[in-house]
Amino acid sequence: YATKVVRLAGRNFLHQKRMNLAQLSPQSTPHVLYIGFNQDFGCFSVGTNTGFRIYNCDTFRESFVRDLDGPIGIVEMLFHCNILALVGGGKTPGLTPTKVMIWDDNQLMAIGEIAHRSEVRSVKLRRDKIVVCLDQNVYLYNFDLQMIRKYDTAQNPKGIVGLSPSPNGSVLCCPSIQKGHVRVADLTTGKEDFIAAHESPLSYIAINHDGSRIATASEKGTIIRVYNTKPGNGKQPVLMKEVRRGTHYTEIYSISFSMDSRFIVVSSGRGTIHIFDLGAADVPMPTEEESAEKNRKSTFGFLSSVSGYFGSEWSLAWYKGPDVPCICAFGQDNASVLVVASNGQFLRLGFHREKAGEMQCLESEIFCAGM
Repeated sequence: YATKVVRLAGRNFLHQKRMNLAQLSPQSTPHVLYIGFNQDFGCFSVGTNTGFRIYNCDTFRESFVRDLDGPIGIVEMLFHCNILALVGGGKTPGLTPTKVMIWDDNQLMAIGEIAHRSEVRSVKLRRDKIVVCLDQNVYLYNFDLQMIRKYDTAQNPKGIVGLSPSPNGSVLCCPSIQKGHVRVADLTTGKEDFIAAHESPLSYIAINHDGSRIATASEKGTIIRVYNTKPGNGKQPVLMKEVRRGTHYTEIYSISFSMDSRFIVVSSGRGTIHIFDLGAADVPMPTEEESAEKNRKSTFGFLSSVSGYFGSEWSLAWYKGPDVPCICAFGQDNASVLVVASNGQFLRLGFHREKAGEMQCLESEIFCAGM
């Protein structure tokens, strides 16, 4: 295999130090290399050129700072517990970019590592599984660091992979070998399905909490497709909804489901954040009347039979900004959106669940200097 697992007796990388960002000069403020939410969106992690930081979302505050031997390019949390997965990043990585370091923050040390022959693109955690994504492979491990399975993918430099965090559904989704196609693997039953999601290469895959829904986008970044991965009776995943982010090609930065799977929020290179209403989780497809009342329709909807564009559903709510790469997720109340931007800005946006309109900024904070 292309992996090597090492269990460490205890290797301490930490220089204990806590920083107050308000007291730092611009020259000494760490640069952001990575941002990512935990599995329930209650916290987010930041990889910097000096280590990593963890922030709380519900009441915004810095939870802790860890200064390591250098830049950290991936900081994957496991809910709110003390275990994290770290990968080196930046021009002079503090950790090898081909290794995943399992970090125990209670002991302030690495307790294991998974080594590969090529650069690690992303890591996903759930309480019983670790997923490591490389350029053309996805590796699945138990938490005892024993490899379970290797999946081959198309070229995947962005590390596109999804892993449901719920104990009620263990589902992995990643690009398949074929361009624009998605592999959906039920890790409990072993059942695998393949979805021909897009004609262009994939740009993003999001999965909901229990793995019953996935959302996909291609490199074009104009259309988001949402699939039911568990339609029942052993059937193949089915397309639930297709929504339009915009008409111009752009990069999709993030897609996230609300905890009740009714909404998705999308951020992109166009500097706009969109929310789409998918309808109730137990309803396969909202009626035409329901859709018209919620997500906006093109005014040329009568031409939908001629072109998919004119029949597209547009967003329920939107917000202009920030004009930098950012990730988004829903707040615990399912009526707000959390935005973490690469320039060190944290936003909390409010939206109306039943009425279309522009989102309002409820809170704005600074957590780190820009890149």
